[in-house]
Amino acid sequence: MPYYRFLLCNLGGATVWVLIMVTLSFFVGKLVPLQELIHWITQFGILALIGVIGWLGVTLWSEFGKPGLQGED
Repeated sequence: MPYYRFLLCNLGGATVWVLIMVTLSFFVGKLVPLQELIHWITQFGILALIGVIGWLGVTLWSEFGKPGLQGED
């Protein structure tokens, strides 16, 4: 794909993305009070953080917690 075509497609996609995000934000702001929206976002952020920490913990535990992986032959 030539660079000018890529640049044109990238610019078009970014423009559409910005328009959709701004429009959705405007209408969600009209429907949901700001304090309630902040509360939802905070709860989601905390749950996402707990999920990532749990996933990392399980992954590290399953990888490094196995017996015989410390160089014992």
